[in-house]
Amino acid sequence: MFESIKQIWRSLKRFFRRLFSGSSSSNLRKNKNTDIALPPLTDTDYEFLFSQLLEGVSRGWHQGRVLKFFEQLENRTKQRDWLEWLDRFGQRVLDSSAPNHQLAARMMRLGELAQSIPRLTKIGDLCYGIGRQIFTRNSEGEGWEYQGTEIDEALQTEPNFANNNQEPLTIEQVFGLLQENTEFAQEVSAQLGIDTLEPQKILDVWLEKSQETQDEQNTGNIEYWFNLGLEQVNQGQLEEAIASWDQVLSLNPQLPKAWYNRANALTNLYRWDEALASYDQAINLNPQDHLAWNGLANVFYSTNRIQESFDCWDKVVQIQPAHSQAWYDRGYVLEMLNRPAEAITSYHKAIELKPGFPEVLARLKELQSEPENLN
Repeated sequence: MFESIKQIWRSLKRFFRRLFSGSSSSNLRKNKNTDIALPPLTDTDYEFLFSQLLEGVSRGWHQGRVLKFFEQLENRTKQRDWLEWLDRFGQRVLDSSAPNHQLAARMMRLGELAQSIPRLTKIGDLCYGIGRQIFTRNSEGEGWEYQGTEIDEALQTEPNFANNNQEPLTIEQVFGLLQENTEFAQEVSAQLGIDTLEPQKILDVWLEKSQETQDEQNTGNIEYWFNLGLEQVNQGQLEEAIASWDQVLSLNPQLPKAWYNRANALTNLYRWDEALASYDQAINLNPQDHLAWNGLANVFYSTNRIQESFDCWDKVVQIQPAHSQAWYDRGYVLEMLNRPAEAITSYHKAIELKPGFPEVLARLKELQSEPENLN
């Protein structure tokens, strides 16, 4: 079935080229034979197209491919329209409480690519700025491992039909093509194995088969399960997220990111022993993962294993010396271990990295009021 869907998209591409051949920029607004104007793009259209663009960027699109994406849409939308929509989209995302780290990383990468294309500089600047705001908004909080712009080789899978390096077409555009060209409708109908030329019926069967194909692919698709877990976390569905990452690990148990995410979810469910085991797996696979060491420290602290939590936070600051929260946590457990002078040193390091850190200032004030703690 997958091959059949790819054939449909190849047919779309061939028809698209025939329809718009001879034009310096692809005319998506009018069919040159019928001169029928298509309606302006809606916010939903922009979001669909933008998601395709970000997916392409995550899979390694270069500047030329990004430029081609926008050129294909020149007669449907202008740069000003993209900028206005990006402003609305960015505000909506920033107003959301969801972390959206993956979206941030992809927007920043798109921004970097577009900034080097003179015609797209403004779009690049805006994309990068929105991505950076999303990313920094959550930089001090508990993190989840996102693929970002450099997808692990082990997470790479064959692109599905909708992202198989074909020209991005909205459902509206496909429907328009089916309405306007009988030859194309016959070709797609034959590919689908149905006997009708009604555009809506053809489109319904096409979408149904596309979803079936996607479901079949997803069963063994590491990237799908990984990202599904992230979406479920954003919705507060921790048990479901654990199940998704279990699926990832059943396909490839050598992914530290999946073990780390699984451990985070288990920690939030207070399943301490399982969380410890998952953090251990993440660290065994990547001993320099300071986030996994930090998560392990939190579990040890929550289960009153203070010395072990100190050992972990000490490891965190060795790997990531600029981690102000870890220096604070390290100092706090040093106090609990009755090592006040070392705690003060750790607190001073935290305050150097994050001036005005209120919890650190409070602890330093109390500790330094007792002269014996300064020795």
